[in-house]
Amino acid sequence: MRELGLRHKTAWDLYQALRQEAGGGKRLTLSEVPDWAGLWVWNSNRGFLFDPDTPEGAVTTAKLTPEYQRKLD
Repeated sequence: MRELGLRHKTAWDLYQALRQEAGGGKRLTLSEVPDWAGLWVWNSNRGFLFDPDTPEGAVTTAKLTPEYQRKLD
């Protein structure tokens, strides 16, 4: 997957290439969306979640779990 991403100059170019390959694609219903549970973790120092390694006020996003980060790397 990484090689696929590296073949395109921008994320928009990659998106357009995937969209064209899919023939425009189709909207998925909730029952068709993949279950990605267990692949991602959410780190945040706001609200009821707390990550001591994230500086206060930093913008956070979902991160791969250590297992899937190793697989990606």
